[in-house]
Amino acid sequence: MFCSNCGNKLSPEQKFCNSCGKQVERIKNNSISNQVVNKNSNSKKKRITIVALLSLLVVLIAALAIIMLLPKNDGNRTIMIYIDGSNLESDSGIVTSDLAAIKPSEIDLGKVNVLLYTGGTKEWQNNYISNQENAIFKLTKDGFKKIETYEKLNMGDPEVFASFLKYGFDNYPASKYNLIMYDHGGALDGAIYDDFTNDNLTLEDFKTALKNSPFSSNNKFDGVIFRTCLNGTLEVASIFKDYSDYIAFSEEISYGGPLSNVLGFINNVEPSDNGYIFGKKFVEQYQRQMKIIDSTGTMGATYSVVDLSKIDGIVDELNKFISGVDLSKSYSNVSKVRSNLYQYASGQTYGYDTVDLYSLISNLGNYSSVNSSNLLSKIDDAVLYNYTNMSNSKGISIYFPYNANNKLKKKFMEVYQKLDGLDDYSSFITSFYNTQTNSKSYGFNLKENETKVVDEGREVSLKLSAEEIDKFNTARYVVFERSSEHPNYYMPIYKSGNTELKDGVLKTNIGNNLVSMYNDSDNQRHIIPVMNEDVDGINTIYTPMAVLYDKTKGFGEKGFSYHVNAYLKDVDGDIKLTNAKITVNSDERLTGSLVDVSKFSSIEIWTPIYKILDENGNYTTEWESAPELMGFSSTLDDLDLKRSTLKDGEYYVVFIISDINNNTYSSNLIKVGD
Repeated sequence: MFCSNCGNKLSPEQKFCNSCGKQVERIKNNSISNQVVNKNSNSKKKRITIVALLSLLVVLIAALAIIMLLPKNDGNRTIMIYIDGSNLESDSGIVTSDLAAIKPSEIDLGKVNVLLYTGGTKEWQNNYISNQENAIFKLTKDGFKKIETYEKLNMGDPEVFASFLKYGFDNYPASKYNLIMYDHGGALDGAIYDDFTNDNLTLEDFKTALKNSPFSSNNKFDGVIFRTCLNGTLEVASIFKDYSDYIAFSEEISYGGPLSNVLGFINNVEPSDNGYIFGKKFVEQYQRQMKIIDSTGTMGATYSVVDLSKIDGIVDELNKFISGVDLSKSYSNVSKVRSNLYQYASGQTYGYDTVDLYSLISNLGNYSSVNSSNLLSKIDDAVLYNYTNMSNSKGISIYFPYNANNKLKKKFMEVYQKLDGLDDYSSFITSFYNTQTNSKSYGFNLKENETKVVDEGREVSLKLSAEEIDKFNTARYVVFERSSEHPNYYMPIYKSGNTELKDGVLKTNIGNNLVSMYNDSDNQRHIIPVMNEDVDGINTIYTPMAVLYDKTKGFGEKGFSYHVNAYLKDVDGDIKLTNAKITVNSDERLTGSLVDVSKFSSIEIWTPIYKILDENGNYTTEWESAPELMGFSSTLDDLDLKRSTLKDGEYYVVFIISDINNNTYSSNLIKVGD
């Protein structure tokens, strides 16, 4: 230490300098050493502040990066169409017609991306999609342009489907994503059937693909549309509820034709439209399309838009309601309820066994200990928009095993075991299925029952025993005409479920229910073979098998003829050919392909003839086809159809009765005409 005055060296104990006598100044707490400490402290604080700011900056940059990766809330929309044309396109060009309805000039392509994934189709009816590859197309001002090409992949593979969803999400970020599934649909069997592999997307495949896609409960599709048949089920909705806000789908067959234009709804989509409006515009366009391709309203039509956030509520209430049904006490009544419900795709060879959910619950209400009102209210709340010409279609169907063969029922029951949430309902239909399948036949012997024919063969009756009445469920009848050229063979000309059981007697009245046409080839009027179809109490339709001949093409040319089911309908008291649908193909897929009858010149109505009696002369359900068909023809301009009763010829009626286990029994032939 040194004196600050004279510089003399001092000892630490000195209070005064021994040289000059000046008082020694001691360093206080705010000394240099403390100043150094404080300086270091301030420096540390500054470093902490800088580090904090840098950390905050890193967080902000990361957040910004995430925000940039997320869909922008800028009104942009990406519409992804997964489209397998299948025989809808190959036979009828339905897909090409639907795609042509999308007009780039009417869409703000700066805001709306329309992506198309194609494949699974043996023949396309346009010049820009190839059947030798899978591809992704993007809608441009000049139409659809290919942007990605792949080898020929299986459209029924969930990985292929998921890869398309990922591609659209990664490459075309938007605030709204919409998905359109386009092809055949098969209710519990799924949808999207690939022509080359005969594979399809099952319900389990949908679950797998969606789980492996970028979409989730936190990042949902704005809306999903099924341009398919029969996929308007609670089971499909239960899978998509975690991945989409809304869904539009059909309980019934979804129709199209050469004038299909339903995808034209995309032209009218606004940036502000949510998934409900998006789906509603699709359904409204489908409704307009049906007025064009089915102007007489002959075909049963349905489409609904459903709020998927309400599905869990429906499932919960359904499980409660159905757990209140005691099948050990109510099996017979439940079976009768089910048998009398309209089944979608009625009359098709492939039994999908779906019925309207609302109608099912309404009719089961008396057999459950749980009131149905909550469940019915939940269904009403979920179905936001419902277009139909069928009185008992409320917008959501459900699987209930009944009419399909045992192989199909077993297949679909296995599907049900993999579904989530529908546990009590699954147990219920499993119990019903087991009871129906394992129950023994009641052994009705209708061949011994008393029969009666009155009113010149118009009214036919069959008396039932007390046990038969107790176990009776439904009945139908078939009218046969015996072949004059082949006496051992019979032609089925009419089938109907229009019967009445009263006081133990089953009756029907043929009356004027038959249909006849003038045959060009022999200049004679003939009763033609038709199947009576009562569509939900609205339309009485007659559906013979037919061949239509195109007026613009010559013999041997592609498209010269179409094998169809012809739809004949009572229009203002006259029977008219109102529509024709291409028949189910070899894979038994529902085509939903209507043809424009006006484009054809003539029609041939055909039916096989069968040997229907066994060696003892008793009626048998094991019909043996003759090697030839019976046919009647007419030009369409001169087609003369009339209601008819029995004409000259030998006619017979057979009653076919179903018991509560859906076992069937038939009577012997009842002669009704000479």
